[in-house]
Amino acid sequence: MQKYIVWCEDLGHEEEDGGKVDAYDHESAARVWAEAHDRRTSDYEIANGGGTVLTVKEIATGVIEQYSVSAKAVPHYYAAKVPNVM
Repeated sequence: MQKYIVWCEDLGHEEEDGGKVDAYDHESAARVWAEAHDRRTSDYEIANGGGTVLTVKEIATGVIEQYSVSAKAVPHYYAAKVPNVM
């Protein structure tokens, strides 16, 4: 795993605002950051169809790549038998 810094210029972020992420590559770092961002803000902006572009920098090499991230919310339904009350 490598260390990355990920930030979103669409949100007004610059590199120094970025979050540090451990990931296998630039793309997985973008996915990890996007999921954490949606969970942290509780607005699920990305999963609700508001994809964005992320800038991802590998700390060791300084290589910077950009990724368009998107997601979709998938509801899960559960059922449990209710015991007879008599």
